[in-house]
Amino acid sequence: MKPFGRMVAVAALALVASCGPGMDAPEESAAAEEGVFTTIAPFRSHGAVHDAGNVEAMRPRVMGTHGVISSGHYLATQAGYDVLRAGGNAFDAGVTAGMALKALKMDYAGWTGVAPLILYVAAEDRVITRVGAGTSPALATLDHFLEHGKSPINNALIPADVDVWLAALDRFGTLGFGEAAQPTLRIAEEGYHLYKMQKWMIGDQTEGILAFPYNRDFWFPNGVGEQRLGDLMVNADLGRLIRYMMEAERQALAAGGSRSDGIRAARDAFYRGDPARAVDRFFREHDGIVRYEDMAGYESRWEEPLGTRFNGYDVHTGDGWSQGPRIILMLNMLENYDLRALGYNTPEYIHLVSQVIDLAMADAHRYVGDPDFAPAPEGLYGKAYARERIGLIDENRAFQDMPPWGDPARMAAVAEGAPASFEAAGGRPTDAVQNLPGADAADSEAHSFDTSSLNVMDDEGNMFSLTESDGHTFTPMIPGWGFGLGNRMGQFNLDPDLANVMAPGKRMVFG
Repeated sequence: MKPFGRMVAVAALALVASCGPGMDAPEESAAAEEGVFTTIAPFRSHGAVHDAGNVEAMRPRVMGTHGVISSGHYLATQAGYDVLRAGGNAFDAGVTAGMALKALKMDYAGWTGVAPLILYVAAEDRVITRVGAGTSPALATLDHFLEHGKSPINNALIPADVDVWLAALDRFGTLGFGEAAQPTLRIAEEGYHLYKMQKWMIGDQTEGILAFPYNRDFWFPNGVGEQRLGDLMVNADLGRLIRYMMEAERQALAAGGSRSDGIRAARDAFYRGDPARAVDRFFREHDGIVRYEDMAGYESRWEEPLGTRFNGYDVHTGDGWSQGPRIILMLNMLENYDLRALGYNTPEYIHLVSQVIDLAMADAHRYVGDPDFAPAPEGLYGKAYARERIGLIDENRAFQDMPPWGDPARMAAVAEGAPASFEAAGGRPTDAVQNLPGADAADSEAHSFDTSSLNVMDDEGNMFSLTESDGHTFTPMIPGWGFGLGNRMGQFNLDPDLANVMAPGKRMVFG
């Protein structure tokens, strides 16, 4: 099986921390563990009772033979685990757990929002991605946002996750929608217990929640500020949505349709049925810009991943609609250094990695966007360009601002006309959005927490890695249906010279 690189930044940087030129895997692993042990030794683990020098917990490591799954909530993990135990593959388990996870983390990564997916399909020996960023509505013009600014209503993006789940289930899974959605239905209708992180989250986001009556009633069923750990959190309206989609699937199958026909019917029920009409009605009533036609016309696609080779590892990521390109840029630069020689988390190591991140973020700011609108310039993801860019790193001084972007087409470390500074007077970013109505609201939303990761591997070697996001505290939920639309359009730029500038029907670079 080919090595499988995930698109999640933390995973890539963890790889950086443990890899160096000319080092074999056992040596890398031992050195990495030694560094970790040194870091956490002061916390006095009892692992040494059964293994000298060990600082792990006394409980055994989690290991398995027929599959492994990890997610952000134990009930989602259990749902996927049950599918694996029943003979389903990683894709069945991933979709099942993914839907459940979003019902359990409506504050963090709820129904609905973004959901970038990257898979390894063992039978095809292939890595493939599903575009997991929804598109902007047809009315989302640059002029509209320059006039009205960003806001929880204006920032609503067409949801991608329902498409991602059902496309993966249809193409690579064996279950029908109703089977995969059963755990989510039970969670929605019977409830789950409010947990500490979620309790804190809704307390922290109370002001945003109270802006929308339906959100208030959902998050504070016992009254504002009256939530307690262990309270039962029920989303009967989400249960209604799932049953609505299940019924569409049932009718398609009863008419003689195939499993794929049934899954497609469930998908259409969401994007083209009553839920989509409710979305249209809500946003018209609140002077928003999402319309039924935006929902009904949404369709994602499968894509080949971006990739690079880093110290013997194949690393795969999503394209310009994701954070993935930033990882490619970073790894291409870091490969030019002996990270092992710098020492784990030494000042020199941290300085180098931080400067590489700055350079990558500058290039991404200028060049990375929806490739349908802004194809990456020739050479951006090349090793030669990376070598040009690292020439800007000073071993003794950090960048005082985001560094200027380069010019990969001309193989120049600094592009002609690139800004020397990205700050205006007072230390504020120079982005035009700062002068727009609603800018302060957009800034406050940026400090919220979101995103949850889900990963599955089965005994055939299939891998499923899904990064779900978009919570529904300060973003409106749709009355009667128990779901919301994510606010990712807030991450579009309003500078027409940048690749990620606002435009209708476009996928933003989210992060």
